Amino acid sequence: MEAIKNIDSSVLLGTLQPSIEAFSPLLEKRREVIESVKRETFQYGATERQSLDVYYPAASETNKKPPILIYVYGGGFTTGERIYPAPLDLVHKNVGAFFAARGILTVIPDYRLSPQAVYPDPVEDVRDAFRYVVANLTEVGDTSRIFFAPHSAGGSIVLSMLLSENPRFVELGEMKAHIRGVAPRGAGYHYDYKVIPKVVWPMMDKFYGSEELAGQRTPLQLLKVASMETLDSFPHLFAMRSENEPPYIIPETEFVALFEQRTGRKVEINTAKGHVHMSAHLALNSGEGEEWGEDLANWVKGEVSRTIILFSSPEIRRRSHLAVICWEDRIVINQRGDRLDCGSGTGFKCSSAFRPGSRARSSWRVRGPLCREVLYVHETAPVRNKMNY
Repeated sequence: MEAIKNIDSSVLLGTLQPSIEAFSPLLEKRREVIESVKRETFQYGATERQSLDVYYPAASETNKKPPILIYVYGGGFTTGERIYPAPLDLVHKNVGAFFAARGILTVIPDYRLSPQAVYPDPVEDVRDAFRYVVANLTEVGDTSRIFFAPHSAGGSIVLSMLLSENPRFVELGEMKAHIRGVAPRGAGYHYDYKVIPKVVWPMMDKFYGSEELAGQRTPLQLLKVASMETLDSFPHLFAMRSENEPPYIIPETEFVALFEQRTGRKVEINTAKGHVHMSAHLALNSGEGEEWGEDLANWVKGEVSRTIILFSSPEIRRRSHLAVICWEDRIVINQRGDRLDCGSGTGFKCSSAFRPGSRARSSWRVRGPLCREVLYVHETAPVRNKMNY
């Protein structure tokens, strides 16, 4: 980390080469460890760019399927590879291997790039990669517990997929229930032409169509106009950033504030200490500056263990129709906050108000001394006493 202390973080591209020079030798020392993690490549679409790599964790002693993390790299919509040519061939392999070593099945997709691709082509690609994961990885991973960890432009892509009400993305419908959380890092929440360098303007115009269209299609604007149904289906948000981001990577502050206002949900913010925009992902598996990756892995595994299940069953329907279960804390409450003795928990009187979400997918905000707030899942068939749902 000493090597990146003096990097000028004000120019985004200026952070790339120094970050590579700082971490490539450290990754090379761990090449054998990184490449020992099983990796397979699959095609999720018709073009060469529509491929993804899957990194497999070691077999679990509990035989439980691992959660799935989809890492979507950045690159200003114009560059990026799931595997770079040598001598940079450990970049992104290090990311997949890092999270796989922590018991998380990790997926890194390629997607089409500008100028050949324009908005929303990469968004559609990530959507299709997600569909592929749900349809094809059920035997090796828990497709009911999928998390996205996008970086930079990848954050713009994933957030646009989740917030856009374009029919191409709304059609994901109930598939969104597979997504348990999204952790954008240094994401492009919106692009202010008054702030971003003029050299970037043509790239943005080419990708989005114009400055006006960029303003309409970026995640902040999509959040402003999103319906409550879209917001109710939005997964748990964990906002991440490097400590030293350039000023035109506009911080998550405005997006997070609006998200909290519109959803009533508190957003946790994580800072990768000492890092610049391009260094954090290069640090994984280097032995230095990996704390943010540990935080992300712990968040994923924590969200898995803090499952809250919203469900309907004949026993409960007679009493309240809907109930919330928090398995970890063994709490069962209904929409009025009354105790329910259904054999699954101790019961808990909750004084907070609940707000149902859309008809297709109900959401609840739960506060209390034991049960963590905020989680979204399907109303499902009866799961009474099924502790490992």
